[in-house]
Amino acid sequence: MQVIISAIPPFWVVFFRSINVKFAIMNDTKLKLTDRDLEILRLLGQGCTSAQIAEKLSLSPETIKWYRKRLLTKLDADNTAEMMRIVSENNLI
Repeated sequence: MQVIISAIPPFWVVFFRSINVKFAIMNDTKLKLTDRDLEILRLLGQGCTSAQIAEKLSLSPETIKWYRKRLLTKLDADNTAEMMRIVSENNLI
């Protein structure tokens, strides 16, 4: 196995390592998502607004906004569209 790895150009070694790190991060993130996080992500994926999610879960809209901000941080996303892309690409829900 060492011979095969040493025969791979350095760029590809770094590239493959970065892919493995990304998958490790996503797997770790999946473990850190709570049931409530996943529930909110599912409802966002269905197109629900924060107000609709709040009503369905019997929570305040401010609580849902807090969850959304926390999810953006957990998933290292800049906005909801990027967050949902990350969720979809990594089969988090």
